[in-house]
Amino acid sequence: MRLTLRAAISIGLLGWISSRVDWHLIPVYLEGANLAPLGGALVVITLSRMLMPAKWRLLLTAKGINIGYPRLLRMYYTANFLGQVLPATVGPDLVRLHYATVDGSSRTMVGASIVVERLVGVLALLIFAGSGIAILTIGYSAAVARDVWLALLVASTIAGFGLLVSITYSDWLLRLFKSLSPPEPQPPGRLSARVWSTLMAVAEACLRYVHLPRILLSFFALTLLECGILVTARFLVIWAFVPDISLLYVISFAPVVIFLHRLPISFAGWGVYQAGFVYFLTQVGVDTGMALMIGIIDQLLVMITVLPGAGFYLHGQRIAESGDESHDAVH
Repeated sequence: MRLTLRAAISIGLLGWISSRVDWHLIPVYLEGANLAPLGGALVVITLSRMLMPAKWRLLLTAKGINIGYPRLLRMYYTANFLGQVLPATVGPDLVRLHYATVDGSSRTMVGASIVVERLVGVLALLIFAGSGIAILTIGYSAAVARDVWLALLVASTIAGFGLLVSITYSDWLLRLFKSLSPPEPQPPGRLSARVWSTLMAVAEACLRYVHLPRILLSFFALTLLECGILVTARFLVIWAFVPDISLLYVISFAPVVIFLHRLPISFAGWGVYQAGFVYFLTQVGVDTGMALMIGIIDQLLVMITVLPGAGFYLHGQRIAESGDESHDAVH
């Protein structure tokens, strides 16, 4: 989706929500904020950023790609920083793919690790959301629209069924992918054949992770931990302004808000992310203006934690430029 269209979606959503806000109350909300939970949210979000490259390294090492944790950490920070102006999720992943393969590492294997990482991440979020559905059914069913949670329940069921099928029939799926490959020989340089071949290779590499159950289970456990950390950060930000908010309620809707933030349909998630906060918080009596402010502050905190990526990116650019100058001097 073009940058201008994504920016228009963000501006439109924020403008529509802002039209329903009593701006005279915003200073009052800010003055009453508890800064300690906001500081805690910064620490917690940073912890999640420390965990992400460790998880990814687990998948890479399983495929024989040995990249040190410090380098992966720099990649992640750089990708997340550049991702502020790139399509959410997809943009940062392409940046990571580039940096992880500059030394000749297999694009297929690195790409497969990123795909598996994202699929498991979505499954973990859906599991958290599924748990939230059960909680809301018992204690909050009157406060939240049932159709939203029904949709999440269906999505969770489909994702779980898909994972079960992939594990049970992984060998059969591998043979199917191979049988779908274009017959040889292909016309040299044909783009469609190359794209299809690449997709099939990545799909096959993803399915082969099924034969590494200990790796997958360890990765899944770490992903659940990461989701828990992210939900905790959302709770701390909300708690700073709404001290009587229910932790169970935040656990119920936070995975949905996090998922909305990762959708590549707006500019860095702006607008869509805040709309999620406004919808769910106003269901339990939080003022629209406060809910919007919480969503904005939460995203600003997330942006602050990616700022080290700017330093890593600029440092990498200086190294590349110095390398080019040295190469020119030799010649």
